Amino acid sequence: MSQYRLTPRLPFTVLEIAGPDSAAFLLSQLTNQLPDPSQHQLQGYCSAKGRLLAIFRLWSPAADRHLAIIPTELADQTAKRLRLFVLRAKVTITLADLSVRGLWGPDMPAGGNVISPAPEAFLLGLAPAGSCGHARAWLVGEAPEEAQIAPDATVASEAQWMAAEIEAGLPWVWLASLDTFVPQMLNLELVGGVSFTKGCYPGQEVVARSHYLGKLKKRMFVVDILGAPPVVGSDLLDQDGVSQGEVVMAASVGDTSKALISVQLEAWKNGYTNSRPQPLAQPLRRPRSSLRRAT
Repeated sequence: MSQYRLTPRLPFTVLEIAGPDSAAFLLSQLTNQLPDPSQHQLQGYCSAKGRLLAIFRLWSPAADRHLAIIPTELADQTAKRLRLFVLRAKVTITLADLSVRGLWGPDMPAGGNVISPAPEAFLLGLAPAGSCGHARAWLVGEAPEEAQIAPDATVASEAQWMAAEIEAGLPWVWLASLDTFVPQMLNLELVGGVSFTKGCYPGQEVVARSHYLGKLKKRMFVVDILGAPPVVGSDLLDQDGVSQGEVVMAASVGDTSKALISVQLEAWKNGYTNSRPQPLAQPLRRPRSSLRRAT
């Protein structure tokens, strides 16, 4: 039996940002520094109010070419918005003809590293997460090339991949959560998605103030849920029917579900039996809560 597991095509698209001025342009728009050529990293794209309009997983095959994974449902509108700020810069922003899948296996690139096993094929290494036990990688490429990288792989589901993302505490912004969270509400700075030493970008003042003044009231946590996964963007209500947070991501795992939720810290503390949580890159789990989903 193959040690590799490969998902079908996932609901993600690749943006290509290219041109002589592309690196400077991205630095002026995104929350993070650009990665080294052999690495990939998370990036946030914020509104002027510091709310996330998208999260990218970005890497740079060349100094003047950058690729970014983004949920397909946000790809067109994000590309159009970015183009508004190109002005006279020598930058093009297009949707690349590359598919996105998930791969588990024993010899994936180390977490954060990128390798290109074939022309226009990329493996973006991630640390192990989920029940599979193996390291995993985003597999991005043109269909003929990517099919040859793990030809004997057994089939894994989209839900298994998304559950592994949740288990690792790696958030995505979706249409239902657009313009809702500042990066720290999704722990983005804790998983390497924000630099507090880079130059200006939209919303930087709000993001920096949340960081340096320490007034953040929401954090993201992993929870296990009995039954079907909740809808992304749905409210989490306390016993008085007041919203205390939102569902960030959710995926089914057998008869149960896993979810990332962004919750008021005070409600999290009061709704769970253990002591006050500390936001960590490896998010905390709590066995029960007084919060309920809005119906």
